[in-house]
Amino acid sequence: MRFGQPLRAWDGLVALVLATATIVSLGLTSVMGYTRDESFYFKYATVYQNWFHRVAHRDEAPASPDDLGGGPLGKRDVLGTWRENFEHPSLMKTLFGFSWRAFGLKRRPLSFGPASKGRIEVTRLEASDGFEVGDDVRLLGPVPNEYPWPVGALGTPLGPPEPALLADARVVERSDSSATLELTDASALASIAGSCKAPASPSNAAPEWLTGCQAETTGTLQFLNEAQAMRLPTWVFFGLLVALLYLFGTELFGRRAGLFAALAFLVTPHQFFHGHLCTFDMPVTTMIIATVYAFWKSIHSPFWVFGAAVLWGLSLVTKLNGYFIPVPLVAAWLTPWLVDGAVAMRASFAAQWAAGRFGALWAWLRERRRALLLGGAALVVAGVATMTLGRAAGLAAGLFSLSVFRFRLALPPLPRAFLWMLMIGLPMQFWLWPSMWFDTAQSFSSYVSFHGSHVNYPQEYFGDLLNVPPFPLGYPFVMTWLTVPVPIQVVMLVGLLTLFITERRTVPLFERALLFANALLPIGIISIPSTPIFGGVKHWMATLAFGALIGGFGFEWICRRVLALIARPAWRHALVAAALSLTLASGAVASVRYVACGTGYYNELIGGLQGAADARMMRKFWGFAAAYALDYVNVTAPRGASVAFHEATWDAFDWYQRVGLLRRDLRWRRDPTEHCRPGDLYLFHHQGPMAQDEIDGPKALETIAPVHTWSLDGVPMLSVYECRKP
Repeated sequence: MRFGQPLRAWDGLVALVLATATIVSLGLTSVMGYTRDESFYFKYATVYQNWFHRVAHRDEAPASPDDLGGGPLGKRDVLGTWRENFEHPSLMKTLFGFSWRAFGLKRRPLSFGPASKGRIEVTRLEASDGFEVGDDVRLLGPVPNEYPWPVGALGTPLGPPEPALLADARVVERSDSSATLELTDASALASIAGSCKAPASPSNAAPEWLTGCQAETTGTLQFLNEAQAMRLPTWVFFGLLVALLYLFGTELFGRRAGLFAALAFLVTPHQFFHGHLCTFDMPVTTMIIATVYAFWKSIHSPFWVFGAAVLWGLSLVTKLNGYFIPVPLVAAWLTPWLVDGAVAMRASFAAQWAAGRFGALWAWLRERRRALLLGGAALVVAGVATMTLGRAAGLAAGLFSLSVFRFRLALPPLPRAFLWMLMIGLPMQFWLWPSMWFDTAQSFSSYVSFHGSHVNYPQEYFGDLLNVPPFPLGYPFVMTWLTVPVPIQVVMLVGLLTLFITERRTVPLFERALLFANALLPIGIISIPSTPIFGGVKHWMATLAFGALIGGFGFEWICRRVLALIARPAWRHALVAAALSLTLASGAVASVRYVACGTGYYNELIGGLQGAADARMMRKFWGFAAAYALDYVNVTAPRGASVAFHEATWDAFDWYQRVGLLRRDLRWRRDPTEHCRPGDLYLFHHQGPMAQDEIDGPKALETIAPVHTWSLDGVPMLSVYECRKP
């Protein structure tokens, strides 16, 4: 029974439609607040873009003699820029930044100095913000400070009203931090200045305006706010991943399998949530699938040999996970050879035993004594390497021992992709990451050391606080069981049983080993008790991507068994569509319903979000829920009030102000202080590991009950407390 199908031209069209639909759906549902990690990447993406701006304009500024190579390409500037946030490679932060520059509408405050020929200042600028000399800009009026903001269909505030257009202007001068504008109609200056004069308000009350007058860029491609533009590359990568799953699944098991794999991965709520964010987890999952797909195709196509090499190189500059990609590829390459050897060895041993040829058997063992001794020695080396150099060295030594034991290093033909991955892919890590251009050994060592000793952030797991290893071996498996929609899990289980047991002879061993090894490695690494588990399911999304492909085989198997009983073609197509819809419906509905707090989704096996709360499971981290109380904060906090944002970082606070969601007069704190002033606020994020903060924070504010709460399914996610000191 044959399963895979060759690709046709219209498969490319289907993949394009899937990718486009994914990107559009992400754009329409990107309502979640800014996560902790995102806030850092927002910041460093702009830092890197300022460097690119300096590189583009390096001929306009004299080089410093202290720089090796001079100017922004010299050692001082390169390392001073790119060693910020050195723990992650350059590719995604660079793409985030270029997307922000190209597609983000920049709004910056206006300043009115002494009346002069129709000129106004734009303030708070950085080099890469735009507002270059000759650019046309729009002048926008103030935004009123209103509460509540309208609530959208996804259950989150839609944001403040859009400001009115006051006038058009042009940039005539630009400095490092400001730009001078000239009005198209200079006579309108007095009227605009009057419209932009903030009304007086008591110092103990909130201002009437959320933002004052601003200047807005008018780039042709700028259609997103700045944060959404930062997120756009992740949306594109998610779209590519969905398309790749369809294409890969089609070639492996057929079009129904490919369609199931693509859509099942898309509508798993945690993945749908993470697919919105300006982070690296979805992009590196995409790169893993792309590299494995290219490697699989390279077995029969020289073109894909180079594709696999380049894609692996791009994986390395996406996230550290890229270094693990060759491990399952080597395992898949060796598996048929090892299995064939084991079968042959077993047959030979059995024949000798059955014939009673114990002397011949002893001779057979003696003939291989060198391989046995070397294999045993290599196993000892593997154990020592694991204890001293780590798991990767132990795995490499273990594979070597297996090869020695089998055929005295008579390995099967080496896939050409491996050679080119080393020659092309590995150097790309150093070519494309400026941090590696100088002091390369030190830079690479710092990068690896950071992840080798990564801090363990606490997680709540059935009431236990997991903040130091050893962590439970079954943690990632239980979390997967409780966070993947049940119908999708059932089909994946059918695929697992049929692909590797009942129908194993219908799919070559290499393909089965390729899928199994790639699905097992990410979740297997997290299951090691010493591995940090702070990110939850996002750290093994590649397992779920390959699990979706395995589920695609299960869906195809079910369809073939059922359709064999139906004769009419129209009914067959309708039944397949109905089966696909029913299997994916619960995941699709949950993905949209929980998109504002995707980390809080749990399936029916634990009783949903409420059941997870009762079981004291981790429901939220990263501080993104602060966005859902900003309208309340804006109208409640008096002028200049201090707001303790708890798990929301200062960089997230800064970007809420930048995009016009939060007043600029407010001051950020992490935790509330005993010296609070009346009206100061505390945004408490409900997380098990932060339970003590729920006691200490209100105590410092001399209050008990929250004044505002944002909940989901009746489970509180964010509570706002107000200082009650006289």
